[in-house]
This record gives sequence, C-alpha cells and structure tokens, in this order.
Amino acid sequence: MKTFAKRLATVLLAVVCMFPTVVSAESAHCGYCYETCPYTLEYEPWGENVHCIRWWCSLCGYDQNMGCNLEDHTMSGGSCTKCGYSDIVECPHDVTYTDWDGCDWYEYCNDCDELMDSGTSHGSTYTEWSGCDWYEYCRDCDELMDSGTSHGSYSYSAWEYYNTSRHRRYYSCDDCGEGSYTYGSHSSTTEYTSYSSSQHTVGSYCSTCDSYVGSTSYESHDFTYGSWSKYSSSQHRRSVSCSDCGYNSYEYAGHSLTDGTWTEYSATQHSRTNSCSCGYSIMEYGSHTDTDNDGECDYCGYGMSYFSVTVPAVMMMVVSETGEVTAATNAVIINNSSAAVVVSDVTILSADGWTIVPYETNMADEKVNANLIGFRIENIRTTDYGDSESFTGNWTVDSGDELPLAYDAVVSAASHVITNEQVLTVIFVIEWAA
Repeated sequence: MKTFAKRLATVLLAVVCMFPTVVSAESAHCGYCYETCPYTLEYEPWGENVHCIRWWCSLCGYDQNMGCNLEDHTMSGGSCTKCGYSDIVECPHDVTYTDWDGCDWYEYCNDCDELMDSGTSHGSTYTEWSGCDWYEYCRDCDELMDSGTSHGSYSYSAWEYYNTSRHRRYYSCDDCGEGSYTYGSHSSTTEYTSYSSSQHTVGSYCSTCDSYVGSTSYESHDFTYGSWSKYSSSQHRRSVSCSDCGYNSYEYAGHSLTDGTWTEYSATQHSRTNSCSCGYSIMEYGSHTDTDNDGECDYCGYGMSYFSVTVPAVMMMVVSETGEVTAATNAVIINNSSAAVVVSDVTILSADGWTIVPYETNMADEKVNANLIGFRIENIRTTDYGDSESFTGNWTVDSGDELPLAYDAVVSAASHVITNEQVLTVIFVIEWAA
C-alpha cells in the first residue's frame, strides 16, 4: 500500500502544477511596461514542499517579476492554504469485489474495503394465485416482486331498466365472482303492447332492456275482423285482431238460421235444412200432417194414408261397475197402419257430449270419462266415429203385428255415477212396404 501511495503522489504532483491559485494583489513595477502597474498574484504548486509565486501585470499580461519565485507551502489540514497543494492520497478504487446477501449485492473496493455501491438483483420468479389475484415472488429469496388481478371470462345478465336514459346489466368473473354493472343508452321506438281486450299501451320502448322509457298512454284497439265461421251448434265466431299491437281474439254470436223448404223424408216424416250465413246447418224433421184432409201433407205434399206405427220412446240400458251393459227387453215397433210397413233406415245420433264409435271397440283401451259408446240393434252395428251414423234396416212389420228389438252397447268407463242420461237418439225411418 505504501508503494502505491508514493506512485500516486508523483502523478498528482504533475497534475496539480497545471492549476495555480490566483489571488488579487496591489501594484508593482513591471519589467516589461517599465512602470508601476496593478498586478494579480498567483501561486503554482511546484512540488511536495514549495510553490511558485507570480505577479501577472494587468497591462501586458507578463510576470512582473520576470520569473518564478519559490516559497514554502503554508500547510493546514494536509493542504497548502495558498496554492491548494495536498499531501492526502486517496484510494483510486480501481478494483472491486461483490458480496451477496440473498438477492442483495454489495460492491466493495478491493484495496480499502470501502462500500462503493449496492442494490438488488432478483433471478427467476414464480407466481401464486388466490382466485383471480396473482403474486409474483423471487425464486431465490421469496421477496414479493409484483402483484395484480387477472380475470378470465365474464358472464352477463340480461339488460334491465335503470333510468329514463340508460339501462344496465351485471357482469361477473366466471372464476372469482367479482363483478359490477355496465351501462348503455336506450335505443327506443314507439311501440304498442296489448293491455286488455279493448286497449293497448303506447309508449317509447327500448327493445334492448324490454321496457318502456318514460310514461305510457292507452288507446283502443284498431280491430280488423275476419269472416264468420261455425263454432258450435249454437254459435259462430269470427277473428278480431289489432294491427297496432297484434292482439288477437274471437268474437262470438248465436246462429241466425234461415228455414229451408220441407221435403218428403219418409212415409211418416218430412225434413228441411235450416242454415246460417256462417255455413252451419241443421236438419229439422217433422211428421206428416193433413189438417185439411186433402190426402196430402200440409208441409211437403206427401200423399197420406192410414199410417200408424209406434216405436219405442225410451230404450233403457244399465252399465255395471265392471262395464257390463244390460238392455231392456220390452223395446218393440208396433204397426197399427192399414198395411205392412218397413223400417227402411235407422239413424243413430249422439247426445250430451257423447261420441259414437265402432261397436267392436275395446273400451278397456280407452280413457276414463271419454264418453264413447258403440251401439248394436238387431243386425246393425256402429262402425264409424262421429256424432251420427245411418243404416239400412229393411225390417218388415205386417199390419197389426209388432217387431221386438234386441239391442246392446259398449260404453267407456266413467269416474262418476251416470243416472238417467240420454246418450243416443235412435231414429227409425218407417215406410209402406212395397
């Protein structure tokens, strides 16, 4: 170390000579100007022990003393108070070494061990997660390096009304559930919404949040009507719709029947078709009547003769809990006419919501309370589905004779007791025998 200090001192002496100390002085005789001139006093370091004194003339700029005058240093605290020379030799710190404490480093001078610099240099890191929050740590010292939040995908609820100018919807992170509301401006148009059978609402409507914006008012529907069509045996109906709000319904009214013309139907009856403008029609039957005794029916002109036939008024049936049907045995057709008659046609009509089905139907496969009935009389059996079915009878009954009628039925199951209910109407068409 001592050798290093001496070498350094020699270098420093060569350097410091280039930086003299200048102080102000008074006047003196200048050897160049040959007169007394103001001068500036300057001290230049010349070595370890002395410095040079110069008197710089303010007029010519030369040294008034015309040379260098040496003087011993005036040392104080290791430095000359005049020329600034210093005998203190500082370490150059040109070689360093580094110590580590975890990820913290400290740089020292290799000669004097003075701390030159320090800092932290982390290596690779690793990340830990808590929900959507992440924390980055140094893999060497476990110091927290950074942290933050990284949400994944979001789920959005439906838009909802918020105020007169905006709607909103809630969104939340699918991973941690954190969320908030996002807002949007209404995009509204005038819209009509069905309110009742007679009115609709009118207002500024936002289709995004499915709500009216501001106040609404009410107006009557602007109906368009369809054509009347058959609805039931007592009513017809037509469609009504509002072109503004889309409301749809039906309007109902009773049939307005127009009577048709009576025509001969059988030897005992005439018939006519009564119709409504909606297309509904119904057949009406009546017995021949000759009130003026002219030998013709007053209504249809049918030629009358002595014709009197009695048919059963009621054909009773009893159904047991197991579905077994028992029919009465006293049903007969009695011919009191003057000649033989023939039962030419038999028409079966359903009544009170019952439906005619084929007699061969297995009622065990049908629903309870389906109100289905299959009917058989003599050699006639129902074969179709509907509310009526007609058959050719061709049963001849001589004058004064009678025809016993054997009948039976199959009936769908019921969940309640049915008492004295008419389920069928059986119409016998009886004519004179050929």
